[in-house]
Amino acid sequence: MRSKKINIGNYTLLLATIVIGLFMGMKNNQFFQLSNMLEILKTASIVGLMSLGVLFPSATGEIDFSIGAQLSLAAVVVGRLMDAGFAGNNYFVCALIAIAASALMGFVNSVLIVRIKMPSFVATYGLAMTVEGILIYFTNNTYYFSSNWTPAFTAIGHNTLAGIPIAAIIFVVLGIIVWIFVDRTRTGRYIFSVGSNANACNNVGIRITKEKTIAFVLCGVLCGVAGIINSSIAGNVTATMGSDNLMNAMAALYLGATFWKPGVFNVPGCFIAAVLMAVISNGLVMIGASFFMRNVILGAILIIAVGIIAVIRKEALPEVAM
Repeated sequence: MRSKKINIGNYTLLLATIVIGLFMGMKNNQFFQLSNMLEILKTASIVGLMSLGVLFPSATGEIDFSIGAQLSLAAVVVGRLMDAGFAGNNYFVCALIAIAASALMGFVNSVLIVRIKMPSFVATYGLAMTVEGILIYFTNNTYYFSSNWTPAFTAIGHNTLAGIPIAAIIFVVLGIIVWIFVDRTRTGRYIFSVGSNANACNNVGIRITKEKTIAFVLCGVLCGVAGIINSSIAGNVTATMGSDNLMNAMAALYLGATFWKPGVFNVPGCFIAAVLMAVISNGLVMIGASFFMRNVILGAILIIAVGIIAVIRKEALPEVAM
C-alpha cells in the first residue's frame, strides 16, 4: 500500500505560526506566560469567528467589508439591552437579539447586492459606514461601560473551562459546526458551489440568489457572536470596536487559503490563520511596536496573502473548498 506524500508547502502557515511565536518569545520572555497565551486564544476567537463569517460571502464570489460594523452592532445592542435590564437582564436573550440584529445587517447586504445588483464592495462598505455612524450617535462616540452586566455574561470573556478560555471553546465549537455545514449539508455545498461556477449552478437549478442571501446572513450571525465575545472580554462597547479587527479577519481569511488546500477557502485555514494574526498582534504590542508599525505589518501580510493566492490560482480570488 502506497503511503500518501505530504506536501510540506501546504502547511507553511502552521510552520510560520510556530516560528513567529518562538521569535516573539525570544524578544519578550513574558510572551509565553500562561496569562498571555490565554489572551492570544481569546483574541484569536474574535478574529477567527469574523474570518469564518466572511468566508461565506467570499465563497460565493462576493466580499463583505461590513463585518467590523456587524460586530460593533451586536456589541452595542447587547450592552444597551443588558444595561436597561431587558428581559430581566437575561444575558442569553439579550445576546440572541444582538446576534439577530447583526444577521439582519447581513440580510440587508444581500438585498443590496443580490436584488438591487450593487457591487458588494460598495454595498457592504457603505452599509458599514451608515451603521457605524448611527452607533456613534447613540454612544456619543465614547466607550460605553455597563454597570448592569451579569457575572454569567462577563464569564464568557474572562473565565476558562478545563484551563481553556470559554471564548476559545465557543470559537472551536462553532468552527466545527461550520466545517460540518460546509462539507456535509446540501445548503452548505450549494453556497460554496456558487463561487466556483455560477453558470453551472444555474444550469442544475441552484438558486444563486437564495444561496448568497443565506451566505450573508450566516456571516452576520458569526460576526454577531464575535461581538458578544468582544464586548464581554473588553468590559465595554464602542461604536467602532469591530473595525479594529477588520483587517485581521480579512488577512486570516486569505492566509487561511494558503493552508491545507492552497488556493481554496477552508475552515482549518481560518483556525490557524486566526491564531497567527493573534500571535502577531499580541507580539508586536509586547515588543513595543508602534500602532502605525502594527498597521503597516498587518496590511503587508494581507497583501502578501492575496498575492500568494493569485499566484497559486492565477486569479484574484480563491475557489471554494468542497
